[in-house]
Amino acid sequence: YLISKDPDIYVATGGAHMAAKKGLVLGAGIDRQTAAQSLASLVASPGLADLTAVSKKHVYGFWHLFNDSPVHILMIEAMARWYHPDLFADIDPQATLDELNERFLAVPMKGTYWVELE
Repeated sequence: YLISKDPDIYVATGGAHMAAKKGLVLGAGIDRQTAAQSLASLVASPGLADLTAVSKKHVYGFWHLFNDSPVHILMIEAMARWYHPDLFADIDPQATLDELNERFLAVPMKGTYWVELE
């Protein structure tokens, strides 16, 4: 279905658990290079590699467990920038994460929670 629709933007979800399946690896303790490499590898697979989104580098990924977390505002901010970069240029999910870590979280979120195709 995805390949037949050939989207302009492709957004994947993933987590540390996807490393064994060669999927998108994101989350606590995951460095940006590992996340970026896993996203690039994912969209280099047959079918996905031919998508318009891939050729335009409109490929993104976020930590799947944002779905179960009150900090999912980070995902919403990242997606707003990906889908409408002109409208949301002033939104900075990294700045929001930094503030959450500094002001509200007893255990800071350290890792890579969203990534863009380089």
